[in-house]
Amino acid sequence: MHTKIPTPYRYSIPEIALVVHDAPLSSPYNHATDVQEKIEQQKMKQKKAITSSLERYYNDVYKLLLAKLTDFDRAAVVTNTDSTRLEALVRELIKVKSLLEIGEQQSE
Repeated sequence: MHTKIPTPYRYSIPEIALVVHDAPLSSPYNHATDVQEKIEQQKMKQKKAITSSLERYYNDVYKLLLAKLTDFDRAAVVTNTDSTRLEALVRELIKVKSLLEIGEQQSE
């Protein structure tokens, strides 16, 4: 015959203690490993987003350089400002290209 536990003692702490994130403690579930994997996945997503943004920026600067270079070639008079702007665009391309190469090396 079952005896009833007095009302103040009826709670479900043993059930809560056996469950961590909807998985029993006896299962092969390792919370630390799962969290680490999710962190690594987030890092990879961020790296991909940054790389994608850098690639788009590189393409935009490259197109701008080509347009400015065409204007420079067709100009009757070349000013110091025009040459300085072209140099700045080339430096920017070199900088972004090196950042993209660094990102590729780190992802390997």
